[in-house]
Amino acid sequence: MRSSNIVATLLSVIHRRCGSALLLLLIVWLAPCALPAAPAPPTTTEQLQTLAQSITFDWAKSHPLVATSLGLSDEDGQIDTPSKGENARDLATIRKWERKLSSIKLDGAPQLDVDDAKLLRAQLVGMERQFTVYKTYEKDPAAPSLAILNAIYMQFLYLPIAGTASATQADVASAWQKIIERLARAPAYIAAGNALVTHPGHLYGVTGSEEIAGAPSLLGGSLTDAAKERLPADRFAAFVSARDATLTAMEHARKNIDEHAASWPRRAGARMERTNMGGNPRCGAWYAHRAGERRWPRPWGRRAR
Repeated sequence: MRSSNIVATLLSVIHRRCGSALLLLLIVWLAPCALPAAPAPPTTTEQLQTLAQSITFDWAKSHPLVATSLGLSDEDGQIDTPSKGENARDLATIRKWERKLSSIKLDGAPQLDVDDAKLLRAQLVGMERQFTVYKTYEKDPAAPSLAILNAIYMQFLYLPIAGTASATQADVASAWQKIIERLARAPAYIAAGNALVTHPGHLYGVTGSEEIAGAPSLLGGSLTDAAKERLPADRFAAFVSARDATLTAMEHARKNIDEHAASWPRRAGARMERTNMGGNPRCGAWYAHRAGERRWPRPWGRRAR
């Protein structure tokens, strides 16, 4: 006889001989024994790791250009839409994470956890100040164009090569398709981003214009050469259409800067994050451009041949 049948038979006997009251008391007494043990609460380390993962991956999911800069290629074909609404959502998200971090108890925690919490807090404060203090999205008329340019360069730099690092021809085709899709969405992103620039700065404008001027040598040079070599005719035609639309949007932004930059305020101590390119693979190319060598180099390493 199965154990469940034995239990049912035993309860039936108790009910007949001792009545419902004793049966109910017995069920109440035994019920806790039948429940699974409650899971242990997460440790401080686990709470900090969960929060850090949320900050990294949730932010990347909602900001595909950031995802590309982090090497998270799943979002390479996507672009968000800059807007006041998106900024308000982002600020609310950051403050939610700050509240979550404040709720994590650090009393008696290892020094490593204390240090990690300080680093997370500093990261969140920096993210918050982008929306409450620096507001470069209101000041930098070149930022939307350059965000696209940086992302496309990163995608080009790390294009997979079939037969290398377990990459297949399908992986190569998918990577190119994501470049095409992002270029197709880029004009709308640039227009939306530029619409937020309500207090343009002279220094942002003149340096940004010089950087945008180098876009054709990447998009119309090295990238186009590789696309022509690797893509079938129909996909190459789609690439050219998206590329040209993006270059047109960037050139429109650059002309607007050149026409108005002289009248924009010269802010002392303006934060030029764009020119502080520590670790940015475009750094050498940008300085070469400033020096007069207006060419984008072919990517190193995993080059699309």
